[in-house]
Amino acid sequence: MNQKKMREELLSKINQHSQIEIEKVERYCLLVKHFAAIERKVGNNNLVVVKNGSQEYWKVNPGISEMNKINAQLINLGKDMGLSAPPGSTQGGEFGAGDLV
Repeated sequence: MNQKKMREELLSKINQHSQIEIEKVERYCLLVKHFAAIERKVGNNNLVVVKNGSQEYWKVNPGISEMNKINAQLINLGKDMGLSAPPGSTQGGEFGAGDLV
């Protein structure tokens, strides 16, 4: 599903006369867009090599932490809007981050 269709579906579920509800949908869509962008950048690179002078070590890709933060925001905002699962959640749900255009 593309982001335009997702936005339309979310708007159909809220009071469209409420500027607060409309702002929540816009914020939700922006968070989904950011989540998808980070997910594309991280890809399969869950670990990254960090070089500090002569030292070299592996650490968790910082994008994963950002994805977790955005996912938590989506869940909270989704609950506030009466949704059950955020688009972009890799734990199932109606939408997938990879479905966005």
